[in-house]
Parts: sequence; structure tokens; C-alpha cells
Amino acid sequence: MIGTLLPGVFFIKRTIGNDKSGPGVKAAFAVLLATVLMATPLSRPVWAIVPKLSEIQFPWRWLSVVSLMGALLVAAGIPKWREQVNKLRPRDFAVGLAFVLSVVFIGTQIIWDCEYISRARFETLAHDVRGAVSFKDYLPVWAHEFSDVEKMNDRVESGSRRVTIRTWEPEHRSFHVDAGPETNLRVRTYFYPRWTAGAEGRVLATSATSDGLLQVSAPARAIDIDLTFERPAASRVFEMIATVSWALIIGAFVFWIIRIRRSSASDDGMRYQL
Repeated sequence: MIGTLLPGVFFIKRTIGNDKSGPGVKAAFAVLLATVLMATPLSRPVWAIVPKLSEIQFPWRWLSVVSLMGALLVAAGIPKWREQVNKLRPRDFAVGLAFVLSVVFIGTQIIWDCEYISRARFETLAHDVRGAVSFKDYLPVWAHEFSDVEKMNDRVESGSRRVTIRTWEPEHRSFHVDAGPETNLRVRTYFYPRWTAGAEGRVLATSATSDGLLQVSAPARAIDIDLTFERPAASRVFEMIATVSWALIIGAFVFWIIRIRRSSASDDGMRYQL
């Protein structure tokens, strides 16, 4: 990461001071410094003060913003490197060597050495991941890790009552339970308050087991049960905001392209008249 950023950071002072792009480069450099700080132990007071920050974010995720800002700074530094191509000093070669080594490392260790899979295998993995073991840091606070959960042989356990699975989707699950003694069904899903169980137009009681799994109170008669994960209204609002934002960004980009083409056509027409 450091080697990749060096070419852009090396000429950052001169770029900010002289170029018209200084404000933009300065902003990118400020964001770079802030995100690097958030990814290091120096930001520990911020993580301790800001409510819920440590519960919804990981320090290493800030490196994605570092990579983005670093790409902008490297691009901004290219003109300076071109100007200095005939005036390179030994320290300049050291910067270039560090950059080349970082690119070689990324190419060999991340791109070349990764495991490529076929489309058929990817589709199988995409289907199986819905029922795969959850990442422990994403589990609810009341849930045990999967290795500590009592083993289940079926997706729904109901003692002596027979259960037939009808659908098993990420946010909707449906199954039929035969008649038998009234019991709590143990579902192979972690309990979360947003999971609601319904049958025959009524809401069934749900609760968490001792190891954090979802259990549903089922009556003695045969019944069809639907499990649905109810998303909060805020998530739908943010989805709409994201959709509108992307539409505005794409629209602005298309408008910019059209404006450039019209300006170019107008300039060509004026040259033709002259």
C-alpha cells in the first residue's frame, strides 16, 4: 500500500501549490490522511467516543478509501513525473522501485495466485452460501458461534412431528407441520426480532433458544407456517435514496458528455466558417 501511494504523495506539495487542480488534490490528500488514521491504533479514541462505530465497522475497511484516494493522487502526480523525467535523482528511483515492487506483489500474490472457478461452480456456491455458516462477527450478541450450537440434522426440528419444507429463501421460509403435541419448533436460523412467524392469518410467538436459534410456538393441529424477515422502513428509504442518487450521477455524466460533444461540434463549425 505504501509503495503504491509513494508516486502520488512524493509530489503532493508541489501539486497543491501550483496546479489549478490543487483544491481537488488537497481534498483527496486530506481524505487519505483521515482514512489512514482511522485504520491505525492512533484512532482508538475516535472508536471509543463515536457511538456504535465499532459495532458496524472494521478499521481495515478504511483501506478501501485509502486505495481510492491513492489512485487519484498517483494520477495527479503523473504530470510532475513527466516534467522531472530528465532530472531524476537517486531518491526518485527509490520511489519508482517501491511502486514497481508493490504492483508486482499485487499482480503475483492477488491476481495471478488466486483461485479461479468456473461459472457452474460459482452458481453452485452462490446457491449454497444462503445456508452456509455465518461470519461470527455478524452474529447477534445473544447468539453462539455455529460450532457451539447444538447440531441440527434438519432445517426445522419438531420432535415427533413431521415437517415438510416448501420454500427456504434468505428472507422468507415456509414449511408444513403435521398434527401432534403442541411444541416449540427449532429453526436452523439465528433468532432476530425482525423474524415474524405467521399461520392462518395469525402471528405465532417466536423466541430465542439458549444458543441463539429461532424457535416458533406451533399449535397441536396441522399447520402451514410462514417465516418472514421484516425489513425496517429506514432500509427501504435508503434504497430509494441510493437509486435516485445513482440516477442523478448517471444523468449528470450523460449531460456532461452531450455538452462536450455539442461544444466540440460548435468549435468545428466555427473553424469551417473561418
